[in-house]
Amino acid sequence: MKSLHNTDTNPDHENVSDLVIWGEDALFKLISKASSEEEGWMKSTKAMDVHIGCIVQVTTQQRNMNGSYSVAEALTYVPGVRVQVIRDRETDEIVMRKLVPIADNPREIGNVVEQSPEQPEGTPASMPVEPMAEG
Repeated sequence: MKSLHNTDTNPDHENVSDLVIWGEDALFKLISKASSEEEGWMKSTKAMDVHIGCIVQVTTQQRNMNGSYSVAEALTYVPGVRVQVIRDRETDEIVMRKLVPIADNPREIGNVVEQSPEQPEGTPASMPVEPMAEG
């Protein structure tokens, strides 16, 4: 049976016993996800920070009448945004991620702290940044 409920708080390797990963396993960060095991569907939005913007991926999975799944995915580049991590101040757990303009500064709201790391979460420090070609 296919697991539709994998999230950052419910990691893939806990749901998929034979999961094999090669390379950076967390380039795309989960922004939002909704699913229903009973109805057999899942929708998710993930983003990969590329320093000058984000590549955003949306995925929809739907269980077919015969038990197989249909999947639709789309990717797009969104310039001038980054993934902002929001953590619970007391537990330091990630409570949310969102896309924000690169110029936004982190701030504290209630019991959560918006995190704005110098190096985006999950991005290797050695990753080169190529200037965008104009035109």
